[in-house]
Amino acid sequence: MKSKIFFFILFLLTLHLFSSFEDAIILSEINIDSIDNPSLGLNIDIPLKDIIFLKDSSKFISKIGVTFTFLKDNGNPIVTKSIDTSFTFDTFPSSFDTVVLKFRNINFMVPEEAAKISINIFDKQTDRSKSFLFKLDIPKIPKTGNYLNSFFILNGRYGAFFAKDTIKIETNLVKREEKNGSFNVMIVDQTERIVYKKKFPSYGIIDTISIFKELYGGKYKLKVEYIEDNRIKNFLTKDILIKFSFMNSESEFQDILNALSYIAKWDELDRLKKAPKEKREEEWNRFWIKQISEPLITTNISYLEFMERYNYSNKNFSGYKKGYRTDFGRIYIMYGKPDEIERHPFDKDSKPYEIWYYYSNNIHFIFVDVNGYGEYVLQNYLEQLR
Repeated sequence: MKSKIFFFILFLLTLHLFSSFEDAIILSEINIDSIDNPSLGLNIDIPLKDIIFLKDSSKFISKIGVTFTFLKDNGNPIVTKSIDTSFTFDTFPSSFDTVVLKFRNINFMVPEEAAKISINIFDKQTDRSKSFLFKLDIPKIPKTGNYLNSFFILNGRYGAFFAKDTIKIETNLVKREEKNGSFNVMIVDQTERIVYKKKFPSYGIIDTISIFKELYGGKYKLKVEYIEDNRIKNFLTKDILIKFSFMNSESEFQDILNALSYIAKWDELDRLKKAPKEKREEEWNRFWIKQISEPLITTNISYLEFMERYNYSNKNFSGYKKGYRTDFGRIYIMYGKPDEIERHPFDKDSKPYEIWYYYSNNIHFIFVDVNGYGEYVLQNYLEQLR
């Protein structure tokens, strides 16, 4: 009994170091069932660092609950469903990135009038919880003619891919008429920007489509529209996850270390750089596990926050060089999203410039488009460090 109490107290004392399910990954998909009703499928991954374990005899136990509330467009609840489960390990897991608690193939019929879903993940052994709100892209089912009933991802594990993977999907139509249509296949990022769009012909009830688009890491929405007689009959969506690869891309590994150099301590970064290829993932995991209890990064951000800043910089600031290498990208990775941006693109007596304000840090950064080519150069970095 003493060991059980001590172990729990140890974790409660370090509880402030853990995020409240901030890094949980939720992938959703919408399909149409056999009686033409929309259904929602969900997969949820919760990283190890978000979990509190209790030691019970010789095992380590975590108890997690999840509630799912369908909401009307005005936010009023329609129905709530819940799942409670526990996860047991014989030994305490020690890998940051490779051990996750998985909720797989959760499926619900979508109620009428549902426009959103609120998902609340909570630790049943503490008061830690996190809520996520998602808009539902509910497909409209045509009363007549052909329509897209479902599509399946044929490769990738639970919708997860690496940056240079080809995504293969299988589409399934309900054929009421002898007409052939086509598909618009799109990949949409988290800012609702379309980063890939291509048209494919439809040859029959079942078609196979291959999609290749090199993407930065992060969550995307894969959207398939069925087109017939030059109009959209209906569409379906699935979330996909692009993962960072330690083994598959030498250039990406070097890029991400260069970005990490803006905020990481040099001795720890040097250890990552010198790691043999087969040891990279182990060293990467060790780095971020240690970050939880003994911060190795000057800004003390989480793995997910760093990756979001890195990906955002590459998506939004890339030009003739990668976004993370620009002055915009460097400051964004170091400090995150500014509290306010003051833009002056057309002032008569000055070159285009922007001022990024970080009020909580009491600093601001001035960027000037010195040469008029859209490359903004930081002007006052050393001044802000005084």
